[in-house]
Amino acid sequence: AEAATIVILTADGFVSPDAIGGQTTDAIMIDHQAAAAQLSALLQNREYDDVLIALQGHDLDLIDTVAHILPLARTLERTRNSRLQQRTHLRTWLDRGFTGTTVAAQGHIRWGKAITALYGSLGEFTARHVGPAPGKGHLVRVETKNGLATGFATTDGTPLDPEIVVTSKAKLRGEIAATLRAFGGATRLMAAADRRAA
Repeated sequence: AEAATIVILTADGFVSPDAIGGQTTDAIMIDHQAAAAQLSALLQNREYDDVLIALQGHDLDLIDTVAHILPLARTLERTRNSRLQQRTHLRTWLDRGFTGTTVAAQGHIRWGKAITALYGSLGEFTARHVGPAPGKGHLVRVETKNGLATGFATTDGTPLDPEIVVTSKAKLRGEIAATLRAFGGATRLMAAADRRAA
């Protein structure tokens, strides 16, 4: 979040947070060409990995008309949620993919249920709750289209176990999400390089 660029849409157009001052949130009075010029000036001279747009109604229509100004990014999301939901969405979105010194995958996890089993998918990986674990807890398996996701490692060469045990059913979704992001940030090549170096 320290490297984030935040742009706010006010009645006078796009501004940076430190330029807010006494501006109101009345209806937007700026024309599309001026809005495009403002947004372009605020976004220039930087590369962006991710873009989140949190606007509603006519404000979202305005961003659609100046969308050609938006930088190409790995992830681009827009939300029409209420302001309270937008704040939560932004917090979750900023935390996503950042876990201190580790690398985690970005992107939207697709959730579903097959009979009573929760599963999530991210990229080539699907993590599925398969039932009770031997002993205690709940067993989650990470798979690719070829079967169990074996041979993957983190960026520091630590092998990733495709079977994890979650202590509580209430923690399943969070653990599945963290596991999918860990696998999404790893590759088979890292694991292979680690084995050759050993």
